[in-house]
Amino acid sequence: MLEYQESNPDVWSMKSHELRDACREIAHAPREEVQDSLRTEANQLAIEWDEALGLPQLDPFDASRRASIVAALRKRTIEILIKLEGNR
Repeated sequence: MLEYQESNPDVWSMKSHELRDACREIAHAPREEVQDSLRTEANQLAIEWDEALGLPQLDPFDASRRASIVAALRKRTIEILIKLEGNR
């Protein structure tokens, strides 16, 4: 199965870069392990994670904007990881 499940089964404590890396693993997983629709979404999430983690935090508005984007990405990524865990 996918590496992230063995290395860090507690998705709630994963850091942002770990969630991004998990998305990359899912996006490149064999078709037998992950549905195409989830692989496609995971690929898009990985791209969005890269963008979000690279956003500047020059002022409180920027920091707030980045935090809300990261929170949304975190929520969806964890939903996918939990779904995949349930399919194991």
